[in-house]
Amino acid sequence: MTTTTRRAGRCLALALALAAPLAGCDLNIDDPNATTEEDAFSTRAGLLSAAAGLQRQYNAGAYDNLVLTTGITSRELAADNTFANLLELDAGGAGLDPSNANVTGYFREMYQTTSLADALIAGAQATETVEPALQSGLVALAQFYKAAALGALAVGFTDVVIDTRTDGPATYVPRQAALEEAVSLLASAEDLLIATPPNAAFRDVVPRGFDLLNTIRAYRARFALLAGDLDGALAAAGRVDPAATSVFTYTTDVTNPLFAAISPSLGQPSFAVRDDLGLESIEDDDGRIAYFTDSNDDTSVNDYPIETAAGFIGTSLITPLPAYVPDEMLLIRAEVLARQGDAGGAVAAINAVRTDTEDPFGLAANLDAYDGPTDLQSLLNEIYYNRATELYLQGLRLEDARRLNQGEPDPSDPFQRTRNFYPFPQQERLANPGTTPPDPAI
Repeated sequence: MTTTTRRAGRCLALALALAAPLAGCDLNIDDPNATTEEDAFSTRAGLLSAAAGLQRQYNAGAYDNLVLTTGITSRELAADNTFANLLELDAGGAGLDPSNANVTGYFREMYQTTSLADALIAGAQATETVEPALQSGLVALAQFYKAAALGALAVGFTDVVIDTRTDGPATYVPRQAALEEAVSLLASAEDLLIATPPNAAFRDVVPRGFDLLNTIRAYRARFALLAGDLDGALAAAGRVDPAATSVFTYTTDVTNPLFAAISPSLGQPSFAVRDDLGLESIEDDDGRIAYFTDSNDDTSVNDYPIETAAGFIGTSLITPLPAYVPDEMLLIRAEVLARQGDAGGAVAAINAVRTDTEDPFGLAANLDAYDGPTDLQSLLNEIYYNRATELYLQGLRLEDARRLNQGEPDPSDPFQRTRNFYPFPQQERLANPGTTPPDPAI
């Protein structure tokens, strides 16, 4: 029985550890820290507390593992110290050790999220004191976070465990099945919220600024695209309100993990923003480069020129992080139309991003319209450039480089990803001998 994916009891311990509500959320609980293992998922108060804990687990504990680990592999970031695990991750290639701490943390934190989400879903559906308008919100929230974690695992690993609550050896499925499960969870969550809108008790547990319905639709579009469901991706993207924003919120107690890892203002960081966001060539005056960086002083670490982080990454420990950026929906539309043979429609969607002069987060390219070739690969190259800049540090560049045919892994090339997928953590292989899949070569 694995310590990372199979023990339902771990869900209870994790929920208790994370049960304190996020600052600013009124859970109507006199003492949430007094929640016991018995009532964590079987009382109304315990479920509200667990919902706050689930958000904290992913937003401040799992999300940064996706962004930072894949950011090194995809060359978005530089390792800004001499820790062996980071240098090994940066070197990548066939020699990446299965015991690498960053890869292990990425794997572990995502499964902690899925386990807690599963427990919250089961508890909300079984607890009689939970009214339908609260149940719909709790279940939809848990389905969203489980889907986000499964999708994140599919970015980094060839195979994924979907069901974490069944005793016995872990059952892995190909990443395609995990992406399809993520889409299915998000479809269920969207239907729940529409059929039974959540009540004030649920809204109190979700920090202001997090738009659950639009985020569900955005991630549904994202993972449908990754799964190859072009029509589903296009439809979901079209349902996202283009004027909406949604953020993961942080406080002085639950801090922004990207700022903590990247900003030099807190001392020696572990990661650094690479010059030109790690791209070999950029367009002059691309506003997105300036948005994410605020220096050009020839500083370097480990042979990489670096910049000082800016934008939502480099502001403070309590700066919110976008759950998604609005123009991702336009870039999903562009890719779908390009693959469906509608070059004109794809270019129009690309240009809506390129010529954008204002954005809810202040992130705008402010470039001229695209006037390049319109064959499929040329359009995919242009889409990749815009995704690499617009969606910087969203945890997607590794997946984008594979899907959009941006060459093969080459650890010797400072602008090319160092691997396609990660090896499975050694502790998982020891816990599930015979069921953990073979490691990918690179």
